[in-house]
Parts: sequence; structure tokens; C-alpha cells
Amino acid sequence: FLVTILPHLILEALAYIAAAYSGLLLSRVIVREKELAWLSDTVVRDGFRFFIVGIIFLIVGALLEGVVFLYVIPA
Repeated sequence: FLVTILPHLILEALAYIAAAYSGLLLSRVIVREKELAWLSDTVVRDGFRFFIVGIIFLIVGALLEGVVFLYVIPA
């Protein structure tokens, strides 16, 4: 049972962690705009990349759950 759920669980957990880290980076730039002005472009770019990675993990996890598990778990 756990073998069928674990791959989807890992991918979804990575997606939420990446999205949370993206929000953390972006909120730090917004709150400390004057202090991090020289670094803001890099941090925003990295935050956006983490967000995209999170979306990709979420899509792959959803596909894994919806398509692959239909063939793994008999009806």
C-alpha cells in the first residue's frame, strides 16, 4: 500500500516545499526592499524558479497519481 502512495507523496511534498521557499524568498525582498535592493533581481529570479519547480513537481505528482496508479492498483 505504501509503495503505491509514496512516489506521489514525495513529489507533492517537494512541490509544497519549493512553493513555500519561493514565497519566503519573495516576501523577504518585499519586506526588506531597501536593504536588499542590490540583490532583489537575483532573489526574485530564484524565487520564481523555485515556484516553477514546485509547479512541475505538482504536475508530475498529479500525473503519477491519476494515470500511472490506474495501472498499478487493480479496480
